[in-house]
Amino acid sequence: MIKRLSIIIIIFMGIGLASHAQVNPKNVPKVTEQVTKEKKSLLKRLSDALKFTKNARQKERVRIIAIIDTMLKDSLFLSGKEYSQSQKILKDSLWAKLGNLQLAIEKIKAEQEKQKDKPIIPSGGETPAKETKEEDEKVNNDQYIESLISAILDKEKVPDPTKATKRQQQLALIKKLLIEPASYKDTLKHEDKTGKLIHLFERQRTVKLKHAAEVWGFLPSNSSEIELNYRLYSAIVVDGFMLNGATGRNMNNLQLDNSELYHRTKAMGNTLILNINASSKETNAFLQSSFAQEQFTAKIATTLAANYMGGLNIQFSGVNQLLSKPLVKFISNLSKACKKTSKKISLSITVPAFDVYKGYSISALSPFIDKFLIDFTQKLPENGQPLAPLKQQSDYSIETCVSRYLSDGEQNPAKFMILLPFYGIKWDINEMGKANNPDILSYSRIRSGYQFVPVTYDQQTANALIELTDSTGKPHTKIWFDDENTLGQKFDFALNDGLGGVAISNLTADVGYGELSDELAYKFLVPDTNTVAEIDLTYKNQKFGWDYIVRNLKTYYFVLGNPCHYTHDIVDRTLLSYINIILIAICTILGFYCCAKLRSEGNDWAYKKPLLVITGFMLFIFITCGFAWIYLDADIPWFGVDNKCIDMPFLILYLIILIGIALGIILMRLILFPIVRQEDTP
Repeated sequence: MIKRLSIIIIIFMGIGLASHAQVNPKNVPKVTEQVTKEKKSLLKRLSDALKFTKNARQKERVRIIAIIDTMLKDSLFLSGKEYSQSQKILKDSLWAKLGNLQLAIEKIKAEQEKQKDKPIIPSGGETPAKETKEEDEKVNNDQYIESLISAILDKEKVPDPTKATKRQQQLALIKKLLIEPASYKDTLKHEDKTGKLIHLFERQRTVKLKHAAEVWGFLPSNSSEIELNYRLYSAIVVDGFMLNGATGRNMNNLQLDNSELYHRTKAMGNTLILNINASSKETNAFLQSSFAQEQFTAKIATTLAANYMGGLNIQFSGVNQLLSKPLVKFISNLSKACKKTSKKISLSITVPAFDVYKGYSISALSPFIDKFLIDFTQKLPENGQPLAPLKQQSDYSIETCVSRYLSDGEQNPAKFMILLPFYGIKWDINEMGKANNPDILSYSRIRSGYQFVPVTYDQQTANALIELTDSTGKPHTKIWFDDENTLGQKFDFALNDGLGGVAISNLTADVGYGELSDELAYKFLVPDTNTVAEIDLTYKNQKFGWDYIVRNLKTYYFVLGNPCHYTHDIVDRTLLSYINIILIAICTILGFYCCAKLRSEGNDWAYKKPLLVITGFMLFIFITCGFAWIYLDADIPWFGVDNKCIDMPFLILYLIILIGIALGIILMRLILFPIVRQEDTP
């Protein structure tokens, strides 16, 4: 037993020596000789220690030689190239982990920012304020989203994380709000510096969705009817105008006014944008033909009006440095023609991810263009790479291309959008390991055709990868594509860099699968909360007292000057009604008293003039308060604070009425009365 233990100890000593050995590629032959000697001496010592039969000793000898030889080879015979490659892999892995850690820290910091909610209705000597900007910025606050989920989805308790993640809860909220806006009530405390409660407000709030940035969807005009949630998109780009370079006319018959696409976009409030597409040949002919450009510019406004379009997107192929100036001139003339027809028409242009031929002068085009679409759907990558890599040591990554365009004359990031594909690219890998024969596959086709194949993710490019292998495990096909995980990273890049948004090409590529649309909604649709009514619960049941009078008078003063402010819904007209009743009683008493005195004393009445002036003044006050009471009635349409209010303060409206009455009296005295007197003269 002791002999066996000594054998095991000797073996582990040999392994320890191997693990601590240092490698120098130049000295590899010397090390080999030294190892051979060590092997022999070690084997000799092992054979002396073994006292078994000859066959057992021979088997044990072979086994020990194999163990020690394997360990020494693994640790000592690592080539310099392999060692460098191993170090590089370790370094890249370390940097990737550090980058992910930094992103996680930044995300935690952003989530911990809290927005303070401020009171809106006046309290004491304060004047009601409009919705603060902080209120609008709360849409990305996790605590705010969770409160909406609890209020709207009726989940008072925190849900079990095993049943629904935070993303699923937010998506449920978004889908509910996509159907119709929601409303809920909450309370707001107003405390002094010592923490003492001064006022408690009850707020009636409505929640609807808004876009955090522009989201455009490209859709072929000849596509069959598909189930599409149009509310996800701020604009639908109709790809149906194929430009004829010689005539400037459309080579397709575009009629949208009776199509299902037109009716749905109109009902959902989407902007329709017409995409002008031209091949390299047609682009070259068009930009060199003044006649074709004039024909196009003259007729495009009619085309837009006939198809109820709100904008144009120019997507020309083959624009090089020779066509750069003609392109700027054409865009300038087109912009003037569109703005002349309607200032609401937007003009955008699609630019390549990498402008190799220097055909697009961003600084020269910028004054005439509302949006630049950086296209990551057209250029086919090389060497088996994905279509739209987020980060990469190449000229075609999203980060590199966006940075290049923004540095051209220090452009505004809000004018740029990234055009991403809803489809992937398939590469065949030959025996030499080179990629060839690229083929475009829609997301639906990838999901249905390769649904049981494992998917891996490349963190640097932010792309999903499917690899198909042969029987030996050697890959023969690569499929790069975007799913909800990789698209989320690219959407975050667009939002965090302050870009104008994203565009998707095309919307038919994910039919039958909702993951990409869900990710689009999760990233770009945010709840927008508006306060429609606010009641001070501290004074809700108080109908008398000096504080009640002062507070309501201040509220009347503010609402009469701001009729379209949401606080008009909570105006209490009871005090104003009491004032009008008192004024009616005073005017009635003064009127009867003056009439009685005039009948009894006539012109001999000593206080005739002062009392008539007081009566007239009180009548004026009554008329003013009566108009204010009517002005504050939300049930009277087109006057004052109704739901379709005209933002005209009461004082201005009252002055207009008084001026109209005064002009009427003057005209009657100067024109009408003389005519009547002339006719009555015999």
